[in-house]
Amino acid sequence: MNGYQVDFLSFTLPYGHLPEAFKLLHGFDLKSKEKGLYGYLFSYVAPGCTVLYSPDRPDVHVQLSGRGCDMFDVLSLPDHAKVTRLDIAFDSFDGAYTVEDVRGCLLRGAFGGTARHITGFVGFTREAPGQTLYVGSPKSDARLRIYDKASEQGIAPGQREGYADWTRFELQLRGDVAKVAYSQLLKYAEGIGLVASLASLFASYIRPMFYVASSAESVAKTRHNKKKSVACPLWLAMFSRFDDKRPKLVRKNPDLGNLFRYCLGAAAAMKVLRIAVSGFDTVFEEAIEEAAFKLKHEALLIDCCETDYNDMFEHGYNPAPLCH
Repeated sequence: MNGYQVDFLSFTLPYGHLPEAFKLLHGFDLKSKEKGLYGYLFSYVAPGCTVLYSPDRPDVHVQLSGRGCDMFDVLSLPDHAKVTRLDIAFDSFDGAYTVEDVRGCLLRGAFGGTARHITGFVGFTREAPGQTLYVGSPKSDARLRIYDKASEQGIAPGQREGYADWTRFELQLRGDVAKVAYSQLLKYAEGIGLVASLASLFASYIRPMFYVASSAESVAKTRHNKKKSVACPLWLAMFSRFDDKRPKLVRKNPDLGNLFRYCLGAAAAMKVLRIAVSGFDTVFEEAIEEAAFKLKHEALLIDCCETDYNDMFEHGYNPAPLCH
């Protein structure tokens, strides 16, 4: 079943409300960091959540990724919070339109809407190639990304049972547009619930901006008469079907093969660091020596390594960090 969700939310609070930010985010295990971001001097970070602040800035900036939005009531912001970005994501599993399908529609001219800035990108990794289309300018307050979510998540083509047609339509709203959209979300959610509100907002921004039409001829007519809707029924039907639960991806434990492929994929990045950073090899070796095993790595080591426990201890295996 297709699904809608808030995939990113950022907002600001007045600087004096830093304690309120921590209270609002009590479900996150925030840890202090030495550096900030985006001109803020200090930050607190947890998986899915970042809090940025600085004595010379008039506000506290909070960012919640998709994971953070799962752990947070996105409708619970105080009245004095100012929303600066809101991403609404639509996950399509029924294969109505994959990225390749949408690209094909563009090539044959079966496209309508107000957006005129459309660019493409191909590839995530060699093992899981993917495609991305961007609708709208990077500077626009409303921009749509359409991409192969299965590839972005690193799911190889041969391992996509249940995710074969996983296409993500991600609407990014910023600035005043995000502020207005959040106000509408609060208003709609009181009557029809969060997910139905997201679906309504998503459609209200997407339909005038970008849609696939039934033919090139109908697109030409629509561009001269924007009040007339000729969107393809399949396109409209896809967005009208939604579930009230965020799709969950169950990741498998690592094996030696995918760990090896991951390292090979990072080879170019490590080569750049080796050239640019003096003593990188030594730093990397020290980091490996100090790394703590996670449960999944401990299980992999036990299952895959042809050695006994004594040899494992001699080669640096230390279960102490796993003890609580």
